[in-house]
Amino acid sequence: DSSNASRPPQSVDDGNDPQQPKRFIPIEAFGSGLLLHPGLPVSLSNTVGELRELVGSDLCPPKTRTVRLFVGHGGTELEDDNMRIADTPMAADDFDKPVVVVTTQWRDEDIAVLMAVAEHAQYS
Repeated sequence: DSSNASRPPQSVDDGNDPQQPKRFIPIEAFGSGLLLHPGLPVSLSNTVGELRELVGSDLCPPKTRTVRLFVGHGGTELEDDNMRIADTPMAADDFDKPVVVVTTQWRDEDIAVLMAVAEHAQYS
């Protein structure tokens, strides 16, 4: 079984400016408090959407349907995918909270329904 958790996560980085400030953000799972990453390097020029994509693809199980991000436990949800990291609380020099990840998983029943709909649409 090759899960995403076995691959080291890439950093969110535009790659154009080696001097671009970064934050190393701990990423935790909601509920369990399981540390998913001790300090994910995140460029301040990137967006919440890019962070969400990275967390979803590299730190969450393959059947992940949605990824919600919160600033700390019980904190503000990072909902605006277009917001730059520099415009979030994560940009503060004294930021010391984890980003907490809440996921929903695709159930096998959901996948079967989607496949049936896609197959029907293909032959209609």
